[in-house]
Amino acid sequence: MDEPDRLTRARERAAQAKARELAAHRRAEKLHEQAAETLERLGRHDLAQAARERAQCSRELHAEALREQGEALRVHAEALRTHVEALREQAEAGERATGHDGE
Repeated sequence: MDEPDRLTRARERAAQAKARELAAHRRAEKLHEQAAETLERLGRHDLAQAARERAQCSRELHAEALREQGEALRVHAEALRTHVEALREQAEAGERATGHDGE
């Protein structure tokens, strides 16, 4: 396996891990909100407030993970552009070396 394939696979694994992280933050947020509602009904306003704070923390972590995902996607796109350009240059060099210019 060549280096670009290895890098692509690593980026794909990182993207999958980030997607799982995003889903986990959303699940945590929902569970904390549900806990807050239940605690409110039970009259435990102090614990309900703590659960809401944890839900807010999960929302913030989710937002941060989204920003990280966006940056990772930008880096991946740039790497792909670089790889495509290198392949194009390699093909052009091969055409020049063999005397074929594609026409």
